[in-house]
Amino acid sequence: MVNFINIHFGNVKFQRNFLQFHFSVDFDELNNWSCVPVILCCVGVSKPWFILQTCSAVFEPRTPLIDLGHRHCMFTGGSPRGEAALLIRNGIRFSEIDLKTGLHAAAVTISLAKTLTVCSLYLPPNSPVSKLSLTELFEQLPKPFLVLGDFNAHSPVWGGTPTWMTGEDVEEFTAENDFIILNSGEQTFVHSAYHSTSAIDLAVASPSIAAECSWAAHSDLCGSNHYPIFFNIVLTF
Repeated sequence: MVNFINIHFGNVKFQRNFLQFHFSVDFDELNNWSCVPVILCCVGVSKPWFILQTCSAVFEPRTPLIDLGHRHCMFTGGSPRGEAALLIRNGIRFSEIDLKTGLHAAAVTISLAKTLTVCSLYLPPNSPVSKLSLTELFEQLPKPFLVLGDFNAHSPVWGGTPTWMTGEDVEEFTAENDFIILNSGEQTFVHSAYHSTSAIDLAVASPSIAAECSWAAHSDLCGSNHYPIFFNIVLTF
């Protein structure tokens, strides 16, 4: 899945993008972007600030820089394979947040005209998540924030199939805290075996920026089983 985010500050438009995607390659192969042609295309065309991912890629520990001028921070869970990661474009000021959580999450606060926290979150399928664990994670994210990722959560509230357990927990958690799910109801995922669709990739925003965000899924899978997702954000100051 690929998420594109344009950011605006007041009347000044910054042509910058965030990307989120799923892939599974070794770190050495990641430096050869031809192994992920969709990502190569996105990076080459839109010049993103971030690449957020739910992945099983093997990274060298704390590698400071990879090709195309990106650094990374990631959740590893004690393994060289990262379940959630962010690639931050070189030259962008940011600070990594040392999350105290059992969830698969990585987060940074970026410094622009204003600060913005971005968190990549992966909730594995068939693994129940409690509202308490979500609360503990979100309380560590400075506002305003965006939390993007594969929640593997089903609910009609955001266009999914009948509500499953994780979907209920996410529904209740966001409602109780006035967090906003940005999804428009479009499907985000196609099951490769059954060709069924679902909406399991979510974008959650803190209230102060939610009204300034727009969300839309692309009509083409672009070689993935998750649809690219487009964001537009206006931050005033």
